[in-house]
Amino acid sequence: KLFNFTCGANRTCGFNGVYQPPVRGQFFAFSGLYYNLHSLNLTGGQPLSTVNATIWQLCTRNWEEVQKEFPTRNRTHLRDACAASSYILTLLLQGYKFSHETWLNIHFVRQVTNVDVGWTLGYMLNLTNMIPTETPQKVIGLQRSSWIAATVLLAIMLILIFCLLTVICCQRKLSGYESL
Repeated sequence: KLFNFTCGANRTCGFNGVYQPPVRGQFFAFSGLYYNLHSLNLTGGQPLSTVNATIWQLCTRNWEEVQKEFPTRNRTHLRDACAASSYILTLLLQGYKFSHETWLNIHFVRQVTNVDVGWTLGYMLNLTNMIPTETPQKVIGLQRSSWIAATVLLAIMLILIFCLLTVICCQRKLSGYESL
């Protein structure tokens, strides 16, 4: 089995026992769903019974009959049309729980308001949701006063080290050691 649709009692679920709310509203099916059903002339708002019958006829015909019915269609796409159509029906009916009543709420489209829709557009629209609505605040590592204090402390330490090295050098000369 490709999908596991088993579910506990009194639950509506789709894939692998995950809760699936009831279908309501209008839906757009695009990309592969559109192109597959468009090639079978099933994107014009046909009822589910017509879609089922058309796909069943396609899948029960022999290869020669299918080629005669769709002479201009790419052979690779034509070869996979039965499997792809069956997959789409399984996905929409059993996975997303569309029914005879809700089937007409699915609109198989290539464009919405003269704009091509596809996964890339959907991905970009999703990315725009990540853009903050307000300008992010300036990132500050340390306050200016902290930098000044750190610089002053570093300068004092360098001066003390210099003084300590000077005292050590002067004591060597005074202690009677000769340089080599």
